[in-house]
Amino acid sequence: MSTGQIDTLLDLWVAMLIQYDNSPPFASHRDLYDTIDSTLLGDVAWESFSMSYKGVKPAEDVLPWMKATYEVCDWAWTQADKIAKDPEMHRSTFMPLIVGSDKTTVLVATGHTKYHPLYLSIGNVFNSVQCAHCNSLVLVGFLTIPTTTKEYADDIDF
Repeated sequence: MSTGQIDTLLDLWVAMLIQYDNSPPFASHRDLYDTIDSTLLGDVAWESFSMSYKGVKPAEDVLPWMKATYEVCDWAWTQADKIAKDPEMHRSTFMPLIVGSDKTTVLVATGHTKYHPLYLSIGNVFNSVQCAHCNSLVLVGFLTIPTTTKEYADDIDF
């Protein structure tokens, strides 16, 4: 949200809480950002999990990724350890990438086509940069969700 939108939301929150003689936890967008930026890093345990494909596998020629189990998070930790141990890599850093998407519907001249914008960001952006929206996120592209008739609406292969 933009700072103006945050302030508007907080104003609406104030209006709603007046009848209860109460106020929201933040006075303004600056107060919210200051609270986020002052949050101390702590001893949060590193967490990881495993995942694997659970969908239907073909009878023949099962792809390797369908059989593999992937460790999520520990791999990044291992990469950082390797960088720290290698003297030639000192003054380097492991740069995680964050990829995200959300659904949006474009109504004009597209027939209500649904798109999922695909965003990319680096994983070590400081709060001050993230809060200021200083190009910490880039739009990679749009994943189009094809529309269909009722005939194929529940067809998983479609």
